[in-house]
Amino acid sequence: MRKKTLFFKVSSVAVLTVSLALISGCCIPDFNLGSLFNNSLNMFKAEYKETINKEVAGENLKSLQVEEINGTIAVNFDSQNTIRIQAVKVIRAKTEQEAKAHAVDFKVIVEEKDGSLVVRTQYPVGTHLPYTGRIDYTIIAPIGFEAVVNTTNGMISVGPGATKATAGTTNGNIKVEGVDGDVEIGTTNGKIDIAKVTGKVDAGTTNGAVTVEESGGPVKAETTNGRIVYLVSTPPSGDIDLGCTNGAIAVNVPNNSDLTVNASTVNGYLKVDLPLNITKKSRKAITGVLNKGTYKLRAETTNGSVSIKNGTQNELPETPQRAI
Repeated sequence: MRKKTLFFKVSSVAVLTVSLALISGCCIPDFNLGSLFNNSLNMFKAEYKETINKEVAGENLKSLQVEEINGTIAVNFDSQNTIRIQAVKVIRAKTEQEAKAHAVDFKVIVEEKDGSLVVRTQYPVGTHLPYTGRIDYTIIAPIGFEAVVNTTNGMISVGPGATKATAGTTNGNIKVEGVDGDVEIGTTNGKIDIAKVTGKVDAGTTNGAVTVEESGGPVKAETTNGRIVYLVSTPPSGDIDLGCTNGAIAVNVPNNSDLTVNASTVNGYLKVDLPLNITKKSRKAITGVLNKGTYKLRAETTNGSVSIKNGTQNELPETPQRAI
């Protein structure tokens, strides 16, 4: 299975922790290293918060780009032709007075570049500083903007209204909804939730689950340690490629879909509840055609079960909990 490395390298802490978990035989479907980074802040007991609000006219802009390191990013959209930025500085030090004094060292940079509004954090330079901090962003942009969002240690959410969304983090969950176009997202330690995307979906994580709902275009979803859930209540209009190593796959599609189905597992059970014209079948694999067979549906895992059912009801499918 293709490894997805969209945005960032994995930290040595992440590699060590994941390696130990895998050696011990653990499966970590929704693993997130955020708690490990938060523990490193325990030496700085005092916290100071400062909120900055900025507004930029959107007439000459078509996209939004946000770059952070240790903060969360939430992007939403509405009908106003302005970009409203709320940046919350969260500074920690031994005392609140020290934390407040160092808030100025974390700067919010806003600049226009090639039709895009770039929002980024400028961190203080140096090592072994007597404080730490981050900036959490909540941004509202005009409907129809493209969104490019990156952080390292933090969650990302993109709400309805974008025409395209690209998002990446290393340690954090990603949620994307209501994109009228393509979506490309990746994380290393975190789950991915995608809903109501009209274009192509390309999503990958290493340690976490992937859920794709009501996104009928082409979908590619991958994880190493975690489950995959794919749900549509109308027939897909593109190929569906679902693959994981340690985790179950659950699929709901309506019976009137036009699919060529290839489903398999090595260590787990396989159940396909669709009226397929079966061309090849064994206890661990099945190939068959549903109606015209126009689009491909691949559901493949190594250690986990695969369940493919008729999904006329708008509800999440039951996900197998263990391999047999």
